[in-house]
Amino acid sequence: MILDAGSADDVQLHLNCADGDLAASLMLADTVELVRCPVHATVLATLGGPPLAVAAACDRVRAHPNAQLVLRRPQPRRRPPGDDLVSAAAEHTRLVEQLCARLAAASGRAPGTVAEDLRHGRVLTAAEAVEYGLVDELVDRRR
Repeated sequence: MILDAGSADDVQLHLNCADGDLAASLMLADTVELVRCPVHATVLATLGGPPLAVAAACDRVRAHPNAQLVLRRPQPRRRPPGDDLVSAAAEHTRLVEQLCARLAAASGRAPGTVAEDLRHGRVLTAAEAVEYGLVDELVDRRR
């Protein structure tokens, strides 16, 4: 947000996170969407699970040729005590649906297809991620 307020330049994110907290990843994706200037991401190595939402929120996503994207259904982080289990499960389900919706919107795929890929833990090479629609282009190694 400070970069957005102080400059008209693009914001560059370098992403390398094999897994992460679902709620935190969705909050960061919401923040990326609030930034007025273009936000570009580069996937450096492995990006998987909830952090994929951050990439999906960016205006442009590039990936190094050897990077991989791992479509993985997020697991609940902690087990709440007693009666909170039902409400925590409902909240987790709601957040997973948000993740699916974000990835579906970014890739142009149906949310059900994305949900199925998350359930199966589909691993995409950088080239496959371009084909899937989550990455716009590969980084040119010659630069």
